[in-house]
Amino acid sequence: MQESIHLKYKDLKLSEEIQSLYMDLLNQDNLNKKVLKTIAIGVQNHNAFTVSQLAEQIEAPRLVGERDSKTRTLKFNVKETSIDRKATAKILDRLSYMGLIYFTYELPYKRVMITKRGVQILKVLSVENKN
Repeated sequence: MQESIHLKYKDLKLSEEIQSLYMDLLNQDNLNKKVLKTIAIGVQNHNAFTVSQLAEQIEAPRLVGERDSKTRTLKFNVKETSIDRKATAKILDRLSYMGLIYFTYELPYKRVMITKRGVQILKVLSVENKN
């Protein structure tokens, strides 16, 4: 979402049905929740992240190939590594279409900020995690 659209609907809150829909959508993929939480923590600390900064900070389990020096075979192990920039951009687009984040443009950077609806969903997430 662009900043101009964010300002137009800045005070709009989500109904309980929409909150439950968004919770179901976010619970399908843990990376969505990780990205949203990381953005919220950054905004709370007065940091706005760029796409590449988010990609460096967020880690996910991935298959990583390692060569065995003796047998010269490739073995794949699951390791926590940073996600790539394209995957981060797709997640940010998804969260933006949901209205949970918006972008501010400070050339040459595109910074990511969280909306009030994003904070509202994070509060519901934290209550759900406590139960």
